[in-house]
Amino acid sequence: MNFKFETPASAPGRAKPERIRDQVISPHVEAVLEIFKKRFKEETSVNIETIKDILYTFFEQAVENTQIYSSDANGASFPYTVISTGTLAKLVYSHYKIPLLSKPSATEENSKHRMEFVMGSFLDTDNGNQFTFFEEAMHQFIKQLPKALEDIAQGKEPENEDVYVLGSPTNELGTVSKEFTTRVEAGNAFEQFGALYAEFIVSRLPKEERTKSSVSLYGISMGGSLATQTAEQLLASGKVTQSREDDETPFMQVRADTLPGASESSFKKWQIPLGFAFDSLITLPTNAYTRAAVTKQAGGKDVINEKIFAKRGIVPNMNPEQTRMKKEVIYGGSNVLSGAVDYNYGIFHDLREGVPIDPKLKLTEVRAMYDPLQYSWEFNSNVKDQRAEHAGSLGENLVSKPNSNKRVAAIRDFHTFRFFRENELKRIEKAAESLEKLKK
Repeated sequence: MNFKFETPASAPGRAKPERIRDQVISPHVEAVLEIFKKRFKEETSVNIETIKDILYTFFEQAVENTQIYSSDANGASFPYTVISTGTLAKLVYSHYKIPLLSKPSATEENSKHRMEFVMGSFLDTDNGNQFTFFEEAMHQFIKQLPKALEDIAQGKEPENEDVYVLGSPTNELGTVSKEFTTRVEAGNAFEQFGALYAEFIVSRLPKEERTKSSVSLYGISMGGSLATQTAEQLLASGKVTQSREDDETPFMQVRADTLPGASESSFKKWQIPLGFAFDSLITLPTNAYTRAAVTKQAGGKDVINEKIFAKRGIVPNMNPEQTRMKKEVIYGGSNVLSGAVDYNYGIFHDLREGVPIDPKLKLTEVRAMYDPLQYSWEFNSNVKDQRAEHAGSLGENLVSKPNSNKRVAAIRDFHTFRFFRENELKRIEKAAESLEKLKK
């Protein structure tokens, strides 16, 4: 993976090439900066330009690392991007001071090759791109950045994690074949997506024998069911393990947030679509970050496609046949634009029917108490009892069933989480403070 390091003294006398941030405005980054602008009206701890540099450097790498993965076996392709947290930390550092690295950190010497794969939702062909829920990649980068900067300043290699954000073949940059569409029509769309993503993940595993590695699958909303289906197929293939006793096979962890596919409600078929609609009515007026990111995303996407991706041969694939098949894969016959008449297939149909989880799969589920897609008086009552019995302990929010491999944690939130809570903002400020010290 190639990264361009722009250091103050790297190329004297040369004109710097135009940066992505000078060509494209990121709605995600601008939404975070708006939060800080309001925050700094009361107290300014760091220069907001430093924060802007951190976030736009992240965004630029997400754009530069965008690729298309094509699977002949599964008959589909999808866009994805990857953020290497340690490499990106070195790049950010180099904007302020030339890094002089001579030795690995103590933790890096013994660390595993860590990979995380993020899967999101898509309810249309505009959704499901490689930036859907890439806030998780940003979160991992920001979380590790202060320690990484400290290591770099001491001449040590920072720890690294590769965070992949996976798009959908139904996205405008993806491709679905007739064979893929036919398999979806035959039933269990999540299984077909799981096979596609499992193949991709296996292709990213270290090729060296006995290389220690860890794999994390993280799905949000519909992506939670994509993660569980992918995990089940990876386990069945023997390419990963969830056993701590196996030191040679990559160890896999799975987390799913706001997982409507696991709903046990008898009326989930209607609660899920109505919940999506109701959640948008709640989220857009009350969540400033999500509102800005969602409402401005389309314009930013078009500019990236035209100015960046088209030059690299990554172009939308939305001819009439692809448009029809992609809509069928999502909606089945429930969308008249698809030209289909069968309502009993498609990933949205299967989500409404429920996506079973193998009881053997070890899973952490984070469930929002006020999620309209899963709202349950019984669940909230159990949470209340748990908090009363275990107040102040680590288990006060855990409401897992006895003898279950699924660890369920409750959180006071709606279906769409607030990504940038106070602790996340403080991490960003701490990283910016470390960078500003390099100038002195």
